[in-house]
This record gives sequence, structure tokens and C-alpha cells, in this order.
Amino acid sequence: MKNTNKKQWLCVHNWVYASMLPDIVMLYNTRNGQFITTKDHHQIYLVSQLHERNNLGTILIDNNILQDPNLSDFIKEAQQKDIFSLIEYCENQIKPVQLMPVLNIQRDVEKLKKEPDRSLGEEIICYLTELTMYVSS
Repeated sequence: MKNTNKKQWLCVHNWVYASMLPDIVMLYNTRNGQFITTKDHHQIYLVSQLHERNNLGTILIDNNILQDPNLSDFIKEAQQKDIFSLIEYCENQIKPVQLMPVLNIQRDVEKLKKEPDRSLGEEIICYLTELTMYVSS
């Protein structure tokens, strides 16, 4: 008998960059150059759930999602392209965490300061214990 209550963790890998607009999403694997684009609202919602700050790149899914051919095919394609992974869920298991990358093409410090929870090294002097300088003529 098939277990219909089976749950799994759906994780987006931390080397995957997501470009999310209201009507289209692109997931790009920075390791192998593979990507997926979608305009499907259910798939976009799934990706947006993975990228919510509180979910930390991982959501719990059940067989209802995996039995939906649209979502199931999307997840399978993402797995084949090394974008998503599925991890078996256990009751006493700690939720897997995937840290999400932030794209920063230029060195715009002001832009990075607007990102919450990002350190720019402002307090590095607190951790500095030694400084060695070599001066050459």
C-alpha cells in the first residue's frame, strides 16, 4: 500500500540564483550553467516559498504536490539540472537550511547596506589581533 502522507523537504541549492519577477521566474545553476524559466503561477509560488527569508531555502512538501503533474515535472526537471533536491522527512529531524545568494555585480556598498543581515566588515577592528606591514624601497 502506498503511503499517501509521505513528506519530503524540498531544498533549493545554495549555488542557485533566482531572478523573480511577478509573472516569470528564472532559476540559474551557477555551477553548471543550467537554468529553468517558468511563467506558471503555481511554480512561481513554490519558488517564492523557497525564497522566503523564514523558510531558508527549504520547504516541507507532501504527496499532494508531487502528484500534481505540473509541479512534479517542474521539481523533476530542477533535480536533473541540480537546482532542487528532495530529502526524506523524519519527525525528529532538524530542518535543512540553504543559504540564499545575493547578486552583487558591482561593488556598490550603499546597495549592500540596504540588505538586512549583511555585514560589510565594518566591525573588523574588533577581531584584529595583529597587523604586519612590509615596506619596501
